[in-house]
Amino acid sequence: MLNGALRRLGKYYSPINNKELHTRQFQAHLKHRELQYMEYLRSNFIGDFDSQNSLARYLQLRAELAALSPILIGLNRTMTCQTW
Repeated sequence: MLNGALRRLGKYYSPINNKELHTRQFQAHLKHRELQYMEYLRSNFIGDFDSQNSLARYLQLRAELAALSPILIGLNRTMTCQTW
């Protein structure tokens, strides 16, 4: 019943957007787990390093890890009362 009323008044209510909060929390999560993620990534390429193979893919993934954002992984969905 409440959702129906909110839908009818929808133009007066802007969508809920927590982009800044999501970004801060996600960056804090990445920072908190940074060593764990880097160690996991390194462990998957130790064979290539020991064999003196190219580490281009490792470098690419390391850069992508550093550039992750909640927007890129879909955590910043704009919510309205209809999506609750």
